[in-house]
Amino acid sequence: MDTRGLEAIGPLGDASTGSLRGSAGFNGAALTTNMNANFASQEVMSTLSTDTGGKAFFDSNDFAPAFARVQRDTSAYYAIGFHSSNPRAMAVIASSR
Repeated sequence: MDTRGLEAIGPLGDASTGSLRGSAGFNGAALTTNMNANFASQEVMSTLSTDTGGKAFFDSNDFAPAFARVQRDTSAYYAIGFHSSNPRAMAVIASSR
């Protein structure tokens, strides 16, 4: 979940960046840089969530769907067990512990 929420990306940056010099703020170069940086950070989160079977949530100030998905995904789990009926296999497992 991108906790930045919905962002308005301006050509001159925000309060976390220093003031611009030159013409980048007026010819679109600064806006392009800011948009590319935002896209790159979201792309990393999107790739990670996709590769691990998750879902990424971006560009929303409503976090309820993300929290509902987390709650739904963690509401159930299963455990797999195995017990061999072969006494020799059980002796090997016990001696390896």
